Amino acid sequence: MTGGVCAVRNTATGRLLLLSAADPVARRKRFAFAASTGTPLLPALADDWCRYGRDCFVFEVLETLTREPEQAEAQFRAELDVTRLSARGASFY
Repeated sequence: MTGGVCAVRNTATGRLLLLSAADPVARRKRFAFAASTGTPLLPALADDWCRYGRDCFVFEVLETLTREPEQAEAQFRAELDVTRLSARGASFY
């Protein structure tokens, strides 16, 4: 299993919404669907999504992690914790 730390970036403001994803490919597809329908991916994005428009948002996979065979599910999900990325200096939703 490959998981990842993903971000939805507002290119107009530089703000990020960080997400952990057990399946980054599926998360990217959900973002693409939301963008194609004009619907914000998550409520946290709604105000900026309406203000700046869907074209100002991009989806990025920041880091991928592969679950080791001996690693428990809980351990793997803990590895996807996005709080360790807050030191990057980004402005968050």
